[in-house]
Amino acid sequence: MGVDGTNLVQQALLRAKSKSVGIPLPLPKGEYRVDITVTTQRQADDVPPLLVMKSVLDGINKEIVENDRQIYECNIRYHYKKRYANASQYRSNESLKIALFDLGSSGGPIIEVSGDIYIVPKQSPILRDGGDRLLTDDADRHRYLARPLKRKMKIAPCKSYSIEMCFTGDTDDKDIDNMALIYYPILGHLGINEAQVHYLHLEKHKSTTSPSIETQIKCKTP
Repeated sequence: MGVDGTNLVQQALLRAKSKSVGIPLPLPKGEYRVDITVTTQRQADDVPPLLVMKSVLDGINKEIVENDRQIYECNIRYHYKKRYANASQYRSNESLKIALFDLGSSGGPIIEVSGDIYIVPKQSPILRDGGDRLLTDDADRHRYLARPLKRKMKIAPCKSYSIEMCFTGDTDDKDIDNMALIYYPILGHLGINEAQVHYLHLEKHKSTTSPSIETQIKCKTP
């Protein structure tokens, strides 16, 4: 199943759940949080957290929430499911859980669904110049941005990390996942690879003091 197919399954699950509890879609304009849990027998770098998150938010956009810019917080957690030798080959090896919260309410999730589904992360775009030559990426810029962070962030060697990224400033018309895509590759230059990221939390805050956006990155070990 491709990325679009995965999005359609997510939409169908969320629409069916909302209909069963009498919630009209799309949801009214507001500020929302999305919690995602991935349970899989694959390694974390086979289901990169940010790209899986982007796939989920793309499925929510327009169908569930009128505009995914209304997602002000999102987190994704990776759980490894041990493979057993006698497990049925016809049984799904992974599942996806999605919970949607209204940040204006202190209650539980508005909609919560889970199901067995083969998870397909959103694919990163490959840019070409019209021929076969690949365009240069932002690797040099990421290395440049990582230099001062290396001096400030002392990252202890660990098998897994929790990453928090917070964006403050003129963020109302920005997608939280697209902002993260700009800075997430910096982690690689800090010595953290995709397989080590088991939890990723993103949030954005509106600030009227500056038109620019300030980015904070925190790296925690269990």
